[in-house]
Amino acid sequence: MARFIEEREPALDDRLASAVDFISAEHRGETVSRLAEPMVADAARRASDVDPSSILPRSTLRRRGLQAAAALVVLAVVLFAGRHRARESFDALSLTLFPSRVVLEVTPATCESRPARR
Repeated sequence: MARFIEEREPALDDRLASAVDFISAEHRGETVSRLAEPMVADAARRASDVDPSSILPRSTLRRRGLQAAAALVVLAVVLFAGRHRARESFDALSLTLFPSRVVLEVTPATCESRPARR
């Protein structure tokens, strides 16, 4: 993510990626240089001056949001249309994996005597 931001904002001059490297090394428990703290502070100061819309314009965000919404609608339609087939697949899979759980129950039918028709 830091590289992505630095590609769009050349004024950061690799400061952000270096700061991220130092912070992740610190989290891994590695020994970090004493210069790391001032470098991270400098990167934070420089990054706070960056306008977010210069990194990712609103039009791009809007377009990607609409694409994501359209993809969710298509997914919902596919899931709704395939729900019966999915249930059949689930039943087949459970029968294959757990055949001992299948039980066949036979109940006797009740017979009522009816007068014969003529």
